[in-house]
Amino acid sequence: AVYKCPVIINVNVSHCASHGISLISPQYTVSLLFNWVQHTLGVGVTIASLTGEGREGGESSFTPARQLPLPAHIFGLVDVCDPAKEIVVQERVVLYYKYNNKPVSCVKIFYNEFR
Repeated sequence: AVYKCPVIINVNVSHCASHGISLISPQYTVSLLFNWVQHTLGVGVTIASLTGEGREGGESSFTPARQLPLPAHIFGLVDVCDPAKEIVVQERVVLYYKYNNKPVSCVKIFYNEFR
C-alpha cells in the first residue's frame, strides 16, 4: 500500500481530460489551500474516505459506495488483470472494481496470512 498525505497549496488544474484533484483514504490531515480547478471533464475535487471496520461478526456496517468518481488508473492500487494471482491480506481489504470492456478473464485470490 502507498500512503501519502500531500500538502496541496497553490495548484492550478485547468482544461483537464479527467478529474482535478483526487484523494483516496488519506491517513492524516490533508491541506487543500488556495487551489484553482476549472474546466475539467470530471469532478473538480474528490476525497474518498474508505473506512471499514475490523470486527469478528459476520455482519458489517460498511455501506458500499454506489458511485465513486475515481480515475481508472491510480498509482498504488492493484490491477486485477495483473499476472500475479495471489494477494495476501493482513487486516482487511476494500475491493473497488471499475468495469471496462476489454475481453479478458481476470482472477485474483485473496487470502489471510494468519489463517
